[in-house]
Amino acid sequence: MNIEIMDRKLKKSMEKTFYKILKENKEVFYDVFLEVIEDYAMIKAMKEGSNSKKVSKKKIYEILNKAHEV
Repeated sequence: MNIEIMDRKLKKSMEKTFYKILKENKEVFYDVFLEVIEDYAMIKAMKEGSNSKKVSKKKIYEILNKAHEV
């Protein structure tokens, strides 16, 4: 068997294995993916917030309480 055929068979085998792992553990991958997105959003918000004016804790709690009432 030449190397090219072995490479194709190995690639196909790895694709099947990877697909099976994803399928069997989709909840885990979903949770990890969600965490990555949330972390990215938090970092982006922190960077944007570092360039804005300062706000008191009291004002933040007022805004949060109003949002919670809706």
